[in-house]
Amino acid sequence: SGYYGGKPDFVIQRVIEFVLALPTIPIWLAMAAALPQDWPAITQYFMITVILSLTGWAQLARVVRGRFLSLRTEEFVTAARLDGCGEGRIIFRHMMPSFLSHIIASVTLAIPAMILAETALSFLGLGLQPPTISWGVLLREAQNIRSIATAPWLFAPGAFVVVAVMALNLLGDGLRDAADPYNK
Repeated sequence: SGYYGGKPDFVIQRVIEFVLALPTIPIWLAMAAALPQDWPAITQYFMITVILSLTGWAQLARVVRGRFLSLRTEEFVTAARLDGCGEGRIIFRHMMPSFLSHIIASVTLAIPAMILAETALSFLGLGLQPPTISWGVLLREAQNIRSIATAPWLFAPGAFVVVAVMALNLLGDGLRDAADPYNK
């Protein structure tokens, strides 16, 4: 929508603004609480992933639209248009490579946020349920000091969550730096 503008861009922007205006945590809690507990674990996990994705796409869509708006008036886009390139070629061969690194970084930084959200939902008892194994379920089992005193290995899921989130954040930064055509 950022490349074409007009009424479709206006409608898509209103949808994005509506999704961004919704409070995500109460929506996650309400939708996760509405999941039937008798569903298989893989179905519950898939539905939690869908719930988190339904509220997480709007921020990336807004960033991509902004980049398209700024790039569509650049000289290289005008030159490609005057050279007779089609709109698809201009978008995918000329505009996308210039901000692909930003998309990669945004997506790899969104994954840790989704991991933390799933962990939080499972910790609160609204995500995956025992006997399904999840970092949130394991952290819920280790939430009192008596459990940690008698079974200190229950503290490990918290450390693994921190390590996984940090590793994915560093991976996202590394991929962004590697894919950035202007960072030489």
